Amino acid sequence: MTFWASYGMPVGFVLMITVLVPLALVAFGLIRDRANLLPFGFGALAFAVSQLVLRLPLLALVGSWFTAPAAQLSVGYAAYVAAISFSAGLFEEWGRFFFLKLLSRREKLDGYDALAFGLGHASCEALVLVGASYLVLLCTPLGQLTLSQSAPADITIAGMERALTYFIHVGLTFLVFSAVIHNRRRKVWGAVALHGIVNFFAVVLSSVFSGNIWPAECWMFFCAIAAGLYVLLRLPDYLPGHPKA
Repeated sequence: MTFWASYGMPVGFVLMITVLVPLALVAFGLIRDRANLLPFGFGALAFAVSQLVLRLPLLALVGSWFTAPAAQLSVGYAAYVAAISFSAGLFEEWGRFFFLKLLSRREKLDGYDALAFGLGHASCEALVLVGASYLVLLCTPLGQLTLSQSAPADITIAGMERALTYFIHVGLTFLVFSAVIHNRRRKVWGAVALHGIVNFFAVVLSSVFSGNIWPAECWMFFCAIAAGLYVLLRLPDYLPGHPKA
């Protein structure tokens, strides 16, 4: 059986979430509302700067000095995971704050801008960290062999997890957006904490239930639902014409 016969659908699903969705959002913005393309672009830029330019090179530098604890489920391992998880929150949430603040100086922002910004951030992460990697691997037989080391179901679940992160990133963006609008920087620290907690328990659950990915995926699903409900509750407060907007 060929690679594409076994992996065509799961790989296609991942590429749809990580490549086609970002491109579709850009196309939708070009066709329907170009005003939201600027917040979308700023969201993508926030991820690129906070992660690709700042955090990941810094982690690579620090990683050359320290190594991760070999024993999982130890105190040292938990501290290591916490440091990695909360560093992501620190860089990404303050990156969100900086670029939303910068954007607010150009124009008055509303809830639709926050939504576009969050989708831009999530799309850039999905495309750069997952979509691009899959595209590169699919181009060569060796890359296809690498992908075939994972079960098709695991690849499908990876795509589902990436879809859930869209909701989480939009939810965190609304929290930081509220901090920008009301000039309450403590909300940014709240976003940092929530981001770190989401990442920390996703990794720890994967380690505790080694070989069973469902506890971690259920955790991500819960976080995505909570983030989605938060956005639904807060979006009306920041629509044009609302007293709080």
